Amino acid sequence: MRYPVPLRAGGVIGVCAPSSGVREGRCAKLDAAHQNVRALGYDTVETASVRCNAKCVSADAATRAAEFAGLYLDPGVDAVIPTHGGASVVQTQKL
Repeated sequence: MRYPVPLRAGGVIGVCAPSSGVREGRCAKLDAAHQNVRALGYDTVETASVRCNAKCVSADAATRAAEFAGLYLDPGVDAVIPTHGGASVVQTQKL
């Protein structure tokens, strides 16, 4: 098993939505979360579909999988976190 190195100041946290995205009325909370994380000394990046939420998913399964993989494989991203958990993430496992 490989264990990740501890996140250090200046590290980049990728935010994705592999299941549900953030609904329009909750984007201010997401913005506040980004600000809080940055105040702790980290940077954040988010994928294109994080702020989308149609029929309880952020995007089609292929897009969600590609966005997660893009963050995971990006050497400039030190950690990846989802906006929500959810049953719809299982749709991305086949891709």
